Amino acid sequence: SFAGTTLDTATRLQRYIVAEFAEGFKFKFMTGKYAATLFAVVTAGALAFATGATGKGALTLWPMFGAVNQLLAALGLLVITVYLRRRGGLKYLVTAIPCVFMTSMTIWAITLNEMTFIAQKSWILAGVNGVTGILAIWMIPTVMYRRCCKKKHLSACWKTRDRKSTRLNSSHT
Repeated sequence: SFAGTTLDTATRLQRYIVAEFAEGFKFKFMTGKYAATLFAVVTAGALAFATGATGKGALTLWPMFGAVNQLLAALGLLVITVYLRRRGGLKYLVTAIPCVFMTSMTIWAITLNEMTFIAQKSWILAGVNGVTGILAIWMIPTVMYRRCCKKKHLSACWKTRDRKSTRLNSSHT
C-alpha cells in the first residue's frame, strides 16, 4: 500500500505542477486535470521504461536525488523568509541566512552534477539536471519579484516596503 500511496501522491503533485506550468505558459489544453494527469503518467512511464522492459529506468534519476531534495529545502526556507520579511523586523534573518547558504550550495551541487553527467555522456541526467538548475536559479528572482509587488526595480521595492512598514509601525505606537 505504501508504493500505491506514494505513486498516487507523486502523480497528483506532478499533475498540479504540469497544470500550473501550462497555465503560466498559456498552454490551455494542458491545464485540465485529465490532460495534465495523462502527461504525468506518460512521462513517468517513459522514464521508467527508458532502459528497457525491466522498469528500472527511473533509477537513472537517483544520482540527482540529493541536490533536488536540498533544492526543495531551499525553496521552503525561501518561502518562510519572504513570509517573515513581510511581517517586519529582523526575524526573517533566522531563515534568510540558512536559505542563502542552502541555495548557493544546492546550485553548486547541481553545477558539479551537470559537469559529471556531461563528462559521462548521461544525456537524460544532464537534461533533467540542467532544467533543475535553471529552475533553481529562476526561483530566486521570481520570489523576489512577487515579494516586491511586481515593481521594475527590486532595490526600490525593498526601500518602499521598509518605509511603509516603518510608517505603519510608528502609527500604531
